[in-house]
Amino acid sequence: TKEEASELFKNCTYQRTSLNGVPGFKLTSNVPGYTDKWIFFPLAGYRDGTEIKEHHNYGWYLTSSKISQTINAWGFSFDRYYNHAAYGLNAHRIFACSIRAASCAGF
Repeated sequence: TKEEASELFKNCTYQRTSLNGVPGFKLTSNVPGYTDKWIFFPLAGYRDGTEIKEHHNYGWYLTSSKISQTINAWGFSFDRYYNHAAYGLNAHRIFACSIRAASCAGF
């Protein structure tokens, strides 16, 4: 949900890295007692029709929270070029963004 994504970004630090040769971003918990917990989001790009675009350059993730009166949803993104993560993405659901992380440790 939008609220869960907000909590994730508020309570974690992010770092560009790779996992098993796949580029992405690792978010590590800042919450005392959970600082050994992390979640990995690959730079999976997005699908436009049958074509995968921006694979290994960007990662766009949608939440289940729809933006009222639209077909868009709330989400977040990762950018390899600027080493940047951002919460609050307003994305059109037709572009088939990723919906879950690839790996995690204890979240």
